[in-house]
Amino acid sequence: MEEQIVVGLDIGTTKIACFIGMRGSTPDKIKILGYGRCPSNGVRFGIVENLDVTAKAIKKAIDEASDMANVEVKGVYIGVAGQHIRTDSMEAAINIPENQYQLIHQEDIVRLEEHLRKTAIIPEGHEIIHIFAQAYCVDGTMLSNDISPVGVSGNVLKGIFNVVTGNSNEIRKLIQSVQIAGYEVKDIILEPVASSYAVLNQADRTDGIALVDIGGGTTDIAVLKDDTIRFSSVIAMAGNVVTNDIVANFKIVPRLAEKIKTTLGSCLPSNVNEQSWVGIPTSHGQPRQEINLHTLAEIIKPRIETIFGLVALDLENSHNLDNLVNGIALTGGGANMKDIRDLAAFVTGVHCHIGKPDVHLEPMDDSEEQKNRMNEYNNPMYATGIGLVIHGLRFEEECALSQKAKEAEEAATPEKERTAPEIENPLPIEPTPTEEESKPKDPEPIRGWQKWIRSLIKDPFNDED
Repeated sequence: MEEQIVVGLDIGTTKIACFIGMRGSTPDKIKILGYGRCPSNGVRFGIVENLDVTAKAIKKAIDEASDMANVEVKGVYIGVAGQHIRTDSMEAAINIPENQYQLIHQEDIVRLEEHLRKTAIIPEGHEIIHIFAQAYCVDGTMLSNDISPVGVSGNVLKGIFNVVTGNSNEIRKLIQSVQIAGYEVKDIILEPVASSYAVLNQADRTDGIALVDIGGGTTDIAVLKDDTIRFSSVIAMAGNVVTNDIVANFKIVPRLAEKIKTTLGSCLPSNVNEQSWVGIPTSHGQPRQEINLHTLAEIIKPRIETIFGLVALDLENSHNLDNLVNGIALTGGGANMKDIRDLAAFVTGVHCHIGKPDVHLEPMDDSEEQKNRMNEYNNPMYATGIGLVIHGLRFEEECALSQKAKEAEEAATPEKERTAPEIENPLPIEPTPTEEESKPKDPEPIRGWQKWIRSLIKDPFNDED
């Protein structure tokens, strides 16, 4: 059987990262065949502002990954984030068709979600990205989370769902930027959901954990329990605000400020000696600029405190703060800042750890080159890109299984059942009208009740009143 290869494309505020991967030796492992990265200049706060600039960056990142993997890329899996993302709790119910034992089948679950898609009241200009089931109720009785409604007997199936929506225009721009670059979008997924695939294990997803993905433009939150998303939100504050503060205080370029933040900065001034200084290069022959690392930490700390204050507020308002058995997993590029775990735990009051993708990565071989690449990929900033590869593999495997099941069902169905039955009494063929009969006749006068009926019926071929 030919190995399935998929491409994950993380279109972020500060970087665009492309990963090409395949399934590893076990179902929970993947192998990375190629990787490409370039700065993202057309995206701000997770939203595409310049399609052409973004498309060029996308192509550059994909070309780099494609060359490394020696694979031609046609379609990609992408993530979506940004301030326009919303999560709302919704309910839907359907009647179960009569059968011998009135049992609920998987088809009924699918039908329930389709019914919700058609009836959900969502913000104007938004579209549904995900539907996450929270609980099911059969004939007024709530089922426990460890019991599937499939196989339960009942007349009415009701579901409670978290419905994630996004602005249709922003999603369209994201997709168009990929298409302009010359690629097809195979599927789109919420970025914190993708990141959760990369850095969490099954116990985390089942027992209860919050994933906090600190990117360049936004901080994304996802709470998982019983292997489903219980809550998600987006905070419009992330690593870039810290970088901008460093730029303003030390009068240096953003590229250098970003490097200083991640390599020398600390979130806790108390952990930095007040006499620690470092010289940074300047341009045009100017003398090296001396930066006090304690002062740098004092610049970083207030912004990180604010971010985690907002995280704690979202978790508390959603009634999730006290239910995180496995605490908070910090990921994204912002999670690389020194002492961020300790500050996050202090502000939220919850145990925190750094979520890295190594839990699901497997090297191609035992060579030194592969070991070095694994070290490079095992970075919180790549959680979304690697998670998109994992999602893509699952998505295509599920599609393949579904197709096989459909083909097996069709093969088991007798030929006469699959063939449309002949019409026993076909409608008589109307005779062709004569020339005299074809002439237009004077219309009969329209009566009042006829006008009323016509007003209720819209001519599908004529938009005029």
